Amino acid sequence: VTLRFAPTQAINYVMKIGGAEYVSFKGIKFTSRGTGNDNNVINVTNARQIRFDSVEIVTKGGLNNQSASNLLVGDEVYSLYVTNSVIDSGYCGIRSARTAAGLSEGLYISGNTIRNFMTTGVNLRRIDDVHITNHQITTGANANSALTGIFVAQHEGPVSVERNNIALSDNQSGNKTGIRLININAANATMSLVSNNMCANAGKNTTSTGISIDSCTWMNVFFNTCRLYSIGNNGNHNNMKAFYVGTTSSQIS
Repeated sequence: VTLRFAPTQAINYVMKIGGAEYVSFKGIKFTSRGTGNDNNVINVTNARQIRFDSVEIVTKGGLNNQSASNLLVGDEVYSLYVTNSVIDSGYCGIRSARTAAGLSEGLYISGNTIRNFMTTGVNLRRIDDVHITNHQITTGANANSALTGIFVAQHEGPVSVERNNIALSDNQSGNKTGIRLININAANATMSLVSNNMCANAGKNTTSTGISIDSCTWMNVFFNTCRLYSIGNNGNHNNMKAFYVGTTSSQIS
């Protein structure tokens, strides 16, 4: 089954889920093929217990515009599962689209292939209880834009980022970061976990970082591998860091 639509505005989607509970999608392909920059695919808002399993979400390639993202997570979303799926092209693979102070909590994404995005594979802000595990995240956008595999910020409580294989490679000078975590506040009894990830960045980099942690508390970080490559003679090796922890972080071990 293929669900296809050609959006013409940022508020258009191939599918929008709002006010729904206990809905599952399996084996469906969602495709956005608008002629302009507005090519969002799926929007989830004010919903709980929504599951996507073994689906394919595809938007038009080559669009450096945030209105061309595959899966948008809005306000008041509880227990959203995305598993064993392919998320292809667009500005971001999975992106938070929070507009209000209402809590969104419980995002479980596992076993997905996220590829060919223009900026960020997973971009989440102000969503709590986030679990990102066992992904293949790859892109070579070649648009000279900054590339990030996983970005999580403004998160209360522990986050888990485990067993992800991230490869960001092009022949451009845009900054590259495998995993970036900002303002994540866990506790001694329930610490965040960043483990068994592999990050590989390659390009004519101005700045390249494998794992970056800033303004975070109580986080276990172990068994990660980061490889940074500079193509040709144009790389700035002084700004290449396999692992970075900002001075405002504490209890990182």
